[in-house]
Amino acid sequence: MPVLVYANFKGGVGKTTNSVMTAYQLAKKGYKTLVCDLDPQSNATHLLTRTYARQNNQSEKEFVKELNKKSKDKLSKADIDKEVEEVFKERERKQLRIKETMMLALSEGDIENAI
Repeated sequence: MPVLVYANFKGGVGKTTNSVMTAYQLAKKGYKTLVCDLDPQSNATHLLTRTYARQNNQSEKEFVKELNKKSKDKLSKADIDKEVEEVFKERERKQLRIKETMMLALSEGDIENAI
């Protein structure tokens, strides 16, 4: 299964635009596509739901409601937001532990283990 990833640490370079447009064009050609929108702003999600809703003469709200009814998981946006927040908190905790380990090694003069 081919995987396309658009990644860059810099903002405003077209990651979301390229991801959404590539997925849209591949889907139009009949390919199964999955877009994972991990950006807290959810621009890819909003763009894709709005596009789908308009093409099917629905409001975005109606489409999301219909999608939620079909969902087996019945996750709310609040549930998803909570899970994403936990992921970011855990990442911050891990980064802090790494930093503390490096600082301890440096304070003990152990430069090799600090790097």
